[in-house]
Amino acid sequence: MKNKMMFGFMATIALSASISFQAEAAASPLSTATATGEKLKKETASFVTTTNSGDIYAIDENYDAFTKRLKTTEQAIGKVPGAAVRKTLNDKYVTPAKKAKERVIYEVSQARLMGSISKSIIFNFEENALLDLQKLDRLKDRAAEIKKDGGYAAVPATVVKELTWLESYLKDAAVNPFYKNNKEVVLLLDNDASSKQATLGGIKIGDPKHKIELLLGKPYVESGNRSWEYDYSETVYGGEKLSIEFRNTMNVSGIYYTTETDKSESFSKEFIAEYPGDLYQSTDAYNKELEVNSLTVLSGTGKDFVYLQNSSNDKTEKQINDYVIQDKNSVTFINVNSTEDFTRIAK
Repeated sequence: MKNKMMFGFMATIALSASISFQAEAAASPLSTATATGEKLKKETASFVTTTNSGDIYAIDENYDAFTKRLKTTEQAIGKVPGAAVRKTLNDKYVTPAKKAKERVIYEVSQARLMGSISKSIIFNFEENALLDLQKLDRLKDRAAEIKKDGGYAAVPATVVKELTWLESYLKDAAVNPFYKNNKEVVLLLDNDASSKQATLGGIKIGDPKHKIELLLGKPYVESGNRSWEYDYSETVYGGEKLSIEFRNTMNVSGIYYTTETDKSESFSKEFIAEYPGDLYQSTDAYNKELEVNSLTVLSGTGKDFVYLQNSSNDKTEKQINDYVIQDKNSVTFINVNSTEDFTRIAK
């Protein structure tokens, strides 16, 4: 009898343990999905804030991590027993996240495609760039249709403005690259009328670091968070070097572009006419002091300052041309108001 009682007692414990284990097994996917969903909820709010900031490069930078979190949450919810429970979880966590993602999916695609176009132009694959520009037109048309049918909230105007300007710049660079106009340089110096700033390769003072990587690729040399360097010696031009400095490790504060050509270069008439600022030419005395051939300066009305310095390489008998765009507040050695150093030139 005693053995029977002991057997019954042990069986009861085993049954209770089994029921408890099954309950925990059933609850575990739900608790995991809920915890994962709460993380997604926070990241959705953060991603919406980033989107509303209107910075397409910040949106692009955060897009993949947000998409990964969304996928992880969907997978976790998919393991939860009960269709009704899964629907509730999806409605609460997944649906808002998908709306946030789909609101900008085409803008991110456009930005990434234009990054590819930019690198094709830099490395002399203009035919690829032109094909991708056609693809970009189709992408924009498709986006307009889907957004209209889906009723998605419009992206901030600054996102559209940046993408529109960048597309225009890349079209000019692909169709009419500098080297086809006897300008043996990789990057195009242009003016962004909306910000009243000069751009080089589509980059301007104040731009975020992520934009640089998107348009130019990984740097050849990365000096911590202070500066990036690019070497374009493998292009058909050869010899071009680009250095970009960052302020507070995040935003562009200086752009330095060096080319080596047979003749000294100068700012194009179109750029001089479009850039909102006064034009100055260095005096012979100041050229001698700096040990250069010439120094041409455009002092802008916006936040930047542009100059082109010409010097000679005695070993190669080539002309070295240094294009520089700097934050206006960081230029110290140039004082265009000094009549001993500079002469103002009518534009």
